[in-house]
Amino acid sequence: METTMIHPSEPHATDRPLEEPPTRGRDATRLCALLLAVGLLGGCAAAGKSGFVAMPSLSTSSQKSEPAPTTPGAPKVELPERVAVLPFLNRTKADEAFDIMRKTIFNHLSTRNYRLPHLHDVDQRLAAAGWSDPAAIEQVDTGKLADTLGVDGVLYGEITHFDRIYLGIYAQIAVGVRLRLVARDGREVWRGEDTVRTHAGGVSMTPVGLILNALTAAAHLREVNMYRAADDLARELIPKIPMPPRMGSVAPPRILQVVHDGVGRILHYGDRLKVAMEGDPNRKGFVRIEGWRSFDLREEPKGFYSAEITIPPKVNIRQAALTGVLADDNGLESSQVSPLGLITIDNQPPAPVEGLTATATGEAIRLQWRSPDRDIYAFAVARADHALGPFTPIGRSKDARFTDRAVRPFATYYYRVAAIDLAGNRGEAVTVPARLLPDPRFAEAAPLASPLGGELHGLHVLRAADGPFRLQQPLRVAPDGVLLVEPGVSIVAGDQGALRIEGTLRMAGTSTAPIRLQGGRGITLAGTAPVVIEQATIAQAAIAFTIQAGAPRIHRCRIIDSRYSAFDIQGVSRPQILENEIAGASSGAVVVSGRAQPVLHGNLLHDNQPFHLQNGSVYRIDATGNRWRPPAGPTTILGDVDYSGAQP
Repeated sequence: METTMIHPSEPHATDRPLEEPPTRGRDATRLCALLLAVGLLGGCAAAGKSGFVAMPSLSTSSQKSEPAPTTPGAPKVELPERVAVLPFLNRTKADEAFDIMRKTIFNHLSTRNYRLPHLHDVDQRLAAAGWSDPAAIEQVDTGKLADTLGVDGVLYGEITHFDRIYLGIYAQIAVGVRLRLVARDGREVWRGEDTVRTHAGGVSMTPVGLILNALTAAAHLREVNMYRAADDLARELIPKIPMPPRMGSVAPPRILQVVHDGVGRILHYGDRLKVAMEGDPNRKGFVRIEGWRSFDLREEPKGFYSAEITIPPKVNIRQAALTGVLADDNGLESSQVSPLGLITIDNQPPAPVEGLTATATGEAIRLQWRSPDRDIYAFAVARADHALGPFTPIGRSKDARFTDRAVRPFATYYYRVAAIDLAGNRGEAVTVPARLLPDPRFAEAAPLASPLGGELHGLHVLRAADGPFRLQQPLRVAPDGVLLVEPGVSIVAGDQGALRIEGTLRMAGTSTAPIRLQGGRGITLAGTAPVVIEQATIAQAAIAFTIQAGAPRIHRCRIIDSRYSAFDIQGVSRPQILENEIAGASSGAVVVSGRAQPVLHGNLLHDNQPFHLQNGSVYRIDATGNRWRPPAGPTTILGDVDYSGAQP
């Protein structure tokens, strides 16, 4: 460590260190003990009305300056009384070093009888003069700086070290600073520098101690313990600075440290802020939160003052200083700004999300929106079956999107999305309806009404709410037509009722809402456009399906009690018949002819007369992996059929 007191005749004399503050070997309450365990030893100040901090009187001498710590009889130097702490040059890669070091030096310099303008007043005046960069400020004439700031001298600072090492429950921090005190006439009256290393963790071996040590060491990577390291350095270096005599005969109360647990937090309604102050006993203590109000502190035990503040619902402050104040019976006060960080209270809910949309994608509904602000922590998503609710929370998202997979096809849902900010405030929810459709054309198609018949061109849909439907004559879907059928649709066909599909057909039944076609002549598939039939029950039709062309997919349907065959597969068609129940056919369940190549997998065929399957095609049929009752054999399976893998 190096400190130098500048005398006119002895330009490099060495200053004598002052005594350290007395050891504080007393027990504190749980709050004080916990907060002060990671706290600081800071300076204190008596409040004045001029915007300056009036410092405590630490000397009873009437001399203008303390003697130089050199040989007896060394000359005295006239010291400035009003000193501004300038922004420090930061020679390190740690951005947080700037505020931490400057605030800590400011608090400790307050013990040296100087009158200090508050840091934010200094910064405001410098900015108004066009001086904001510390390197540029170094080049400004000291006299101009003093005139601008209304002081007699300035303290220059340069941060030389701000290093962190973290290994498990052990951490080390090294901080270093170089300071120069210069009078308004340009005289350098003092300079000094020091580097201090602090350690945390790896001390107590008790279970509780190990946890606390690990937490403390982890916090060493954050501001609270960087302040502590900076404080250790300031307690070593600042007492070397000479100080002017005090202005009165009575010293104000002494504050040793002011701490709070709002470090790194954004507080809001219902949160509790714990504050603690250590200082002279038997005084009146309170804290002021800038932009809000003051709070009394309770002294227990002696010399320790604390309070727990519950945040009300309508307070909003940002980056406010928390100042501890200690007053004696004569009304003399000392104050100290807590160096642990500024207080932010945010009870302002974020704005509603913007541009909320819901899109059905496959088997899910995807929500997307735009964030209303930058300080959003998460988005809460809720869902209801009705527009007025009740809404049930279904998840949170860090991003401006959410995918809901727990949805049913054709069910209508209502979603609400609300932004939650870093303080936990929830914004107004925005609502959007959504419906999962297996084909987006369901939302655009023109609905049909009963009775059905004639010829269809264009896009049409059968909705369950408009049924049941009567089919007394043939209904033809032309090659340019599309017929969509919702779950739960019921069609009752007369003797001449039939569906002939030359265009597109999509029957989208579900397990809980199957599509039903009762009676009639059945469905003829005569085109090559896409045909998908799922979860439909075709009962008592003459021939449930006559397939003449294309590659239709018939999946998880029940084709029961056909008056003739369940399937008549012809031409060059290549249908996929998968996981269906085919039962009760009177003239054979599946009849294949021509050059057709059907595929039958996973079906249950039972109680069909006189056989399950007859192949007259020129190709062998793939009918593996089905269940046959009665079992597959020469009398129930006719022609060239591969029915290996048959299941009981």
